[in-house]
Formats: sequence, C-alpha cells, structure tokens
Amino acid sequence: MKPAIMEKYVGKFEGITLMTLRYTTYTNYARFLETFMDWAGWDRTPESFDGFTVEDFKVQRLKEGATPGRVYAELAAVRRFFQWLVEEGVLQKNPCKGRVTMPAQDPRLAKKLRPVDQQTLRKQARMPPGI
Repeated sequence: MKPAIMEKYVGKFEGITLMTLRYTTYTNYARFLETFMDWAGWDRTPESFDGFTVEDFKVQRLKEGATPGRVYAELAAVRRFFQWLVEEGVLQKNPCKGRVTMPAQDPRLAKKLRPVDQQTLRKQARMPPGI
C-alpha cells in the first residue's frame, strides 16, 4: 500500500524533532500531529491546508472535551510542523500564522510570591508557616 501524502513530511519532521528537541517534546509533538492528521486526513497535500482547517480542528477538539491547554499544545505542534514545511520550501506560508493564538497571561499574576507576600498571605489565611 502506498503511504499517504503527508506521512513522508510528518516522518521527516519527527526525525528532526527527535534529534533537536527533548524526548518528551518529541513524543508530544508526534502524538499531537497524529491527532491532527487523523482528523484532517493523511491523503491531503500540504498546500490544501489553510487557516480554516486549523480553526475547525481547534473548535472540534474543544467540542470533544479537550482542555484549552491541551488544544493549544496540539496547535503549537501543528504550527511548528507547518513552519518547518515553510522553511523546507514545501509551503509558501504557514496556514497557522495569525490563526493559532495562545490566551494572554494576566501580567498581574506573579510566578512566585516574595517571602514577605507569602507571610502576609499566610496571616490573612491563618495558615501555619511551611504549608
């Protein structure tokens, strides 16, 4: 049986990600790309993908109950894959460009509280130190 059109591109991309990214990232990208291609169709040509395809995938995954974080992680892999196709000269433009956006993080949220803020929070919550 002849391999599907997109299999060779996905295979090459996975080979590069295996050599250049952490193994966990590689396995996630491989799984996320498979999810996308199973949905979109392996027999399509790279040129047949557009921003609407990516948007439809995002909507469908959310309807299926995938968490927004999971969907954005999947879309990050898809976006990187299509960017690689652009870099390889297979595509003229990335169909994800301008379509795959991450929700903005509130800049007021601190990554880590300062010790003085931790003490204030504990006092207000009446929690003992060390918790």
